Amino acid sequence: MIKDASFYIKRIKDLPSSLVEVIRELYKEVSSHRFICISMQELCQKLELDYTEKSFEDNCQKNYVCINTYLEMLGLKLVPCSIPVDLSFYDKIFITPKPNLNNDEDCAAVRALIKEKRTPTQSDAVHISRMNNKLSNYNVMLRVFEGLFVVSSSKLDPHQRLAMNNILSELELPKEGLGYLRACYTYASEYRNRHCNYKNSQYCFKPLNDEQQKRVSRYLAVISASTSYREPLNKDYPYLSDLEDELKKIAHTQPARIANNAHIRAKADIEVSTLENRFSSVRQSSYNYLFTFVKGKKETASSEDIVSKIADNSPIKENSAIGKYVTPNITKLIPSKDAISLHYFDDIKEKTTSRVSPCLYITDNKELCLTYPCMFYRTDKDHGLKAGMLDNAFVAYLNNSILLPIGERGNLDLVTVTSAKTNDAILFYTFFLRLILNNIFISFDEKENAKALAELEEEYKNSEKRELLFVRGLYFALFECCKNP
Repeated sequence: MIKDASFYIKRIKDLPSSLVEVIRELYKEVSSHRFICISMQELCQKLELDYTEKSFEDNCQKNYVCINTYLEMLGLKLVPCSIPVDLSFYDKIFITPKPNLNNDEDCAAVRALIKEKRTPTQSDAVHISRMNNKLSNYNVMLRVFEGLFVVSSSKLDPHQRLAMNNILSELELPKEGLGYLRACYTYASEYRNRHCNYKNSQYCFKPLNDEQQKRVSRYLAVISASTSYREPLNKDYPYLSDLEDELKKIAHTQPARIANNAHIRAKADIEVSTLENRFSSVRQSSYNYLFTFVKGKKETASSEDIVSKIADNSPIKENSAIGKYVTPNITKLIPSKDAISLHYFDDIKEKTTSRVSPCLYITDNKELCLTYPCMFYRTDKDHGLKAGMLDNAFVAYLNNSILLPIGERGNLDLVTVTSAKTNDAILFYTFFLRLILNNIFISFDEKENAKALAELEEEYKNSEKRELLFVRGLYFALFECCKNP
């Protein structure tokens, strides 16, 4: 018999005494803080829930709901408040005290009125109005947090955090409801805006009335417009037209930005945040493909020894800190020498604007291709590849453009085939693989490194991308800082 959350829900009043004690200690720990941060794997282990990586991931939404229902029976609750489709067994979640919305002065007053069965007075009407307003605001904000991924695919950047904090501070909310929403705010600020499945009504919040639903879209628009770099909206949002209308209203009322020092600082913050988001996104992509490609295989989730994967001639081979905090299966993300090859394209058309290093990684490994944006998938990766055989987005990248080469635009003046953000991701991960992963896990080659560092320096002179400075700094820290004299 599998002792998962549904097993214990049916026996909630007859739990083993040893488990009751564990639950009591967990509740005490959560109550003494606003929340605790834990992975789903750690939570299941603590509560003796029989889930494995595979069993949880096979239907993570259903399992998330079931585990949350069980916790609510214990006076606890999960964050994020939505039901995520992209949650790994090893991703962090929060556990908070279950908010008691009735533990509020206005709710208490209305409850007393109902209990006493008396006619409402004018002062009672004030309490009723405030209670309804608080509960309405709480329900609206739950749906705002559910929909954050529509305007911010990763975590909130500093400007979006400020906008969200202002919204929460201005609204009247039930006392414990506010505490729960603050935990949701912290999760969205420090971890990730989890995606929900709006197409499956079973796993998302029920729609509100039209006025409340428009408020949800308005708050999302405020958060989206607060950043210096606004991401494209996620098309899965069922109220997309309302959200776009709200953004248009903000655009008409918001004064143009002035290029002063404050704006420069804001831009720097956004670029750093973008870099953080890329790391978060690639990690999530890695989980997604792992669960896709190992599905059906009976693999255990035991942590692998990452030290054994390090190349014999890598300078960090003896670094004792490596391997202590390795997520199970993460070693599958490490490219092998046979799986990838760096290919230079000398046949790109727009020579005057092309990259300093017009190269891409070619791979015949689907998993790596799905994970790293700088890899082009080709089964015969080492045979006669030309730029004309690439997807249009890669051709545009090599030409340092977001457009098709002039000769391929037909009768159209401009044909946009990619985005600047995609180009930045390809550029960043190309050098990250060349200078970091390659030198750690494949082979440390000083001649190739000198060439890659020179190309990185030239690319930085041309683009001034901070991400390239990060790669250069990481290379220095790993391979140059402690080099023997």
